[in-house]
Amino acid sequence: MIASINDIKEIRPIADNIPLGRITVYIEEAESLYVLPAFGASLFKNISDNKENYTTLLDGGYYDNDNHYFEGLRKSIAYIAYSKMILNQDFNVTAFGTMFKNSEYSEHSNEKTLLRISNDALAIGLRYLDDCLEYLKYIKLLPCCLNKSDRNGRIKIIGGL
Repeated sequence: MIASINDIKEIRPIADNIPLGRITVYIEEAESLYVLPAFGASLFKNISDNKENYTTLLDGGYYDNDNHYFEGLRKSIAYIAYSKMILNQDFNVTAFGTMFKNSEYSEHSNEKTLLRISNDALAIGLRYLDDCLEYLKYIKLLPCCLNKSDRNGRIKIIGGL
């Protein structure tokens, strides 16, 4: 994994008693569903295997004679993972079905609030990911003609086969 649980804890407060396995799954999903398709498999694998060679990409910084700044890939992944995690933390799949965690010492947020928080974190993460793509184009690790991916685009087929 490129990002870690500590990367998420740096951007948003999360409880220390959440099992690590409940968080790492969202980091893995963020990397495989967002970063891998944007970077391509070979570049993604190279970054994963050689993190020490990609410190600016991972941690962010200035480039192009200090004309551009980006937050870094770790922060992008952390925001995307957090956006996924926040929607699913109260649910547990058991032998008796999907259970909603409830306690006399806490109140649950309503669904609209969770969705708003999740959408905000996802938008930030995707923006940071686009900034990483721009940096990779600048250092010529991605083709300059590669456009930002349209994640919400639709394909309409006109005509019959």
